[in-house]
Amino acid sequence: MAYITIDNGVRRSEVEVFYVSDTEAALEQEARDKFEDSGEESDEYTMLLTEPGWYWWTVSSGPMRVPVGDPHGPFDTNAEATADALEFKIAVFDFD
Repeated sequence: MAYITIDNGVRRSEVEVFYVSDTEAALEQEARDKFEDSGEESDEYTMLLTEPGWYWWTVSSGPMRVPVGDPHGPFDTNAEATADALEFKIAVFDFD
């Protein structure tokens, strides 16, 4: 897991890049299936991380760094996820 700070002089944004393993994805899928079968509502992140690979999402600044956006991915490599995060955040926050 890595954190990236993007600061274009107008706005600062924190991004977390992380990996979901085959085992974690299978466990997420199992949890999703159980929630769907029970009729209960599922946590939105459980429903989105059912494929292995690299992901990124925006997180709050500070020591807790809580996710504040949906995960983007999966990507095959850390480099691809990081490049996508940088490209996305620069496009969204470039006000010049």
